[in-house]
Amino acid sequence: FDTVAKYGGQAVFLSSGGYHHHIGANAWRSSGAGRRDPSRSGLAWVEMRSDNVTDETTREDPWGTVIRTVPGKA
Repeated sequence: FDTVAKYGGQAVFLSSGGYHHHIGANAWRSSGAGRRDPSRSGLAWVEMRSDNVTDETTREDPWGTVIRTVPGKA
């Protein structure tokens, strides 16, 4: 992904292929947030497909969000 816009040190917008943005990420209201409570709504996981990977990988960020990278056409 390429960075297409930044909002200071608070937010970033990422895309591929010149699209305005596929992913937006920010740090608003996250200071001291801790892990997401699985009984509440929120982002539990995200999956990214890429022609550049051959094996599936799974990682977990500090807030408990599962991030999977899998081979395949995006």
